Amino acid sequence: EHIQTAKSIQNIGNIYGQTGEHDKCMKYLQEALVLYRNKVGDEHLDTANALFYIGLCHDNKNESDEAFGCYTETLRVYRLNDAMEANSNAAKALHNIGLIHAKRNEYQLSSDSLREAIKIRKQMVVAGGIHNLDLAETHQCLANVLCDMDEY
Repeated sequence: EHIQTAKSIQNIGNIYGQTGEHDKCMKYLQEALVLYRNKVGDEHLDTANALFYIGLCHDNKNESDEAFGCYTETLRVYRLNDAMEANSNAAKALHNIGLIHAKRNEYQLSSDSLREAIKIRKQMVVAGGIHNLDLAETHQCLANVLCDMDEY
């Protein structure tokens, strides 16, 4: 029952995030994260998904360092659970990590993250899990990074 409560609270937080009310969004997402951690632990996929959404909220508040930490922890849990392939949140986290690295002028790290996101997104397009626009967006970001690295 606590898992369903956490999911509902997380959904409320995500709705606030979509409406631009990031402080309210964060409040609900943090509450859901606590419930997930208490019920299923730190290394469960539900916990990783909650961290991913908290990372998005930080990103929307221009809090890159906090977002980066959330995305990195999200990926650690996905990898631990062998849940990287065909995982849209993993691809989005890698994409967003790549953008953060690019903002920091860490172009090789950005390129590596974006390439990994592309690999996952290609698998998802083949499986019908995402639209080509998501894949195209990541390709465009990689192209921009490669231009910044003078590798065209």
